Amino acid sequence: PIITHTEILSRAIRSIEQEIDTWRERCERIPDGEQMLKDATADLAAKLDAIKELYRIETGSDYE
Repeated sequence: PIITHTEILSRAIRSIEQEIDTWRERCERIPDGEQMLKDATADLAAKLDAIKELYRIETGSDYE
């Protein structure tokens, strides 16, 4: 099977978004979980932004 750069980037974006959502669900159950969420997902958010930028460069459009 053939996989394109665009598909790889799309899959990476979805994977990171799912991981952030998992952290969000965990932290919702904890008092003052907002700071924990920020701390736990800071690195993921930076990676997500970088991959979305690569997607934009590759495709010429924003990931939606």
